[in-house]
Amino acid sequence: MTSVVISPPAPARVIRARAARVRITTGVPRTGPRPTVALVHPGGHRDVFLIVDALTRQTLAELRSARITDKPTWVLNGVGKLGITVSAWDDGLDWLVDPSTVVDGAGVLQLLGREIQWWRDGVFRWAGVPLTATPDIGSATVAIGAQDLGWYLTRKVFGAGERRDLLAGAGQMDRPGLSGWVRSGVTAVDDTVVKDRGRSSARVSGTGSIAITRPHDSTDLVVALPVHVTGVVRLPAGTPVGTPIATITVRGMSSSEILDQKVIVSDADTKLGTWWRFGGYALLPPGAPHRVTTELMSLGTHGDTWFDDVRTYKNDTTGYVAPGADLTVHGVAAIRHVQFDARQRPGFGFRTRVLTASGTVEPLGVRHAPHQQITDFLSGYVDRADGFEWWIDPTTREVLFAHRRGKDHTDVVLHERAVTAGKWNHDESTVSTMQIVLGEGDGADRPEGVYVDRTRARGLLLDDVHQPPDGTPLAALDPMARRLHAENSQPQSNPMPITCSAKEYFDVLNPGDRIRLAARCGKLRLASTLVRIGEIGYDVDAEQLELA
Repeated sequence: MTSVVISPPAPARVIRARAARVRITTGVPRTGPRPTVALVHPGGHRDVFLIVDALTRQTLAELRSARITDKPTWVLNGVGKLGITVSAWDDGLDWLVDPSTVVDGAGVLQLLGREIQWWRDGVFRWAGVPLTATPDIGSATVAIGAQDLGWYLTRKVFGAGERRDLLAGAGQMDRPGLSGWVRSGVTAVDDTVVKDRGRSSARVSGTGSIAITRPHDSTDLVVALPVHVTGVVRLPAGTPVGTPIATITVRGMSSSEILDQKVIVSDADTKLGTWWRFGGYALLPPGAPHRVTTELMSLGTHGDTWFDDVRTYKNDTTGYVAPGADLTVHGVAAIRHVQFDARQRPGFGFRTRVLTASGTVEPLGVRHAPHQQITDFLSGYVDRADGFEWWIDPTTREVLFAHRRGKDHTDVVLHERAVTAGKWNHDESTVSTMQIVLGEGDGADRPEGVYVDRTRARGLLLDDVHQPPDGTPLAALDPMARRLHAENSQPQSNPMPITCSAKEYFDVLNPGDRIRLAARCGKLRLASTLVRIGEIGYDVDAEQLELA
């Protein structure tokens, strides 16, 4: 965690009233930070909690009565949290209510759209989103729970809630005169009486079609991508099975050659004389711009045909064509999508920076239609040995990517004199001292690889049997048994949260760092080993760090 020193608004001098005061409010919060006095902890630290606008990042006010009641945390590849308690009469709360609900100086909470910043001793330590608030009438306090800026990514998906419609709304059939549709052999009018949705539908008379052609640039696509047409149709009674209803066709930008086409026809299940939903798709080849034609058909021999709520969806993809890009750049693409999709401009003010590349280059093709959550997408790379890790620097609002976060602290050893509390779990339930690797075949003549080491369990023989992949050569059985022994013969020692001094380690350790743990508990000690920090919690009152 990089410490950036930025001076928060200076507190004003304390002025104590000699008599009780009556506060009269209009219910409209004042603009700008208010002069306040920062809470001072017994350890001499100066804490400042600011409320800022989530979109503009403008400082709005200070929560002068705030104190930390749920320790701040920083989580590796995850979302940290912070809990504070403030006086229910804190003027900063004016910025956490809906101003339209204020009556006699009190309003209904509206937390989203605001962020909380925590400054300690003039250093910006933590920023996040207030999500919960618990007013307590008895104590006249409000407990506020916040999660760090990574929470925004848990609430974003690939693709907008409604996929982009190539017809740009023309298929809703609500435009006077059915503007945008090209008639071919038919008469088409907007019908405000017979309709399924909106102002009107399209009534088509005669034999032919109405159509719209739109460009679709698939230059950045990695694989062929479907483009879907869907809508509702009202076919006249007597329409035979196999009658064309709609067609979606893909052509090149300057060629009449059909690259792919889907003709949607009526079948035995098609309902006549009432609204019935149809759909189909054609494939867009990757690597070039194309034209997509949506055509709605009318047979004409049995009466008029009506269409409504027609959409041609671009099943868009975020991606890089072969050979692709470094896996960390895949993460960058996800954040850029969050920032600049059609419904989220200007986004959350996030920037991106790659600190160390993963070293693995792959194509990327994330289709928007499934609406995959952004953090789920990132987790897929975190779980890979050749993937990446990510975190957000609250001081710069940068989403940072690295093959692995953190560094090895060869000079930091947490032993019993440095650790004030902690546990470790020692587990020998999976220890084995005999490894048996089965060869091909069965019966007494089947070859086996065996490795035995009695020293791991004071002479006990504890067996494990392994089935190697088909085709494993005979010469590999014994080396495989030795390797499996090295993996499975060791007890599992898992350190549980360790507590140490914040004064000594707060600006030294970060999630992802590795430190050496050599703790002792009475007559027992943990074998000196490197452990990786997954989460850091800060007990601000006790000046202790909790390392998980």
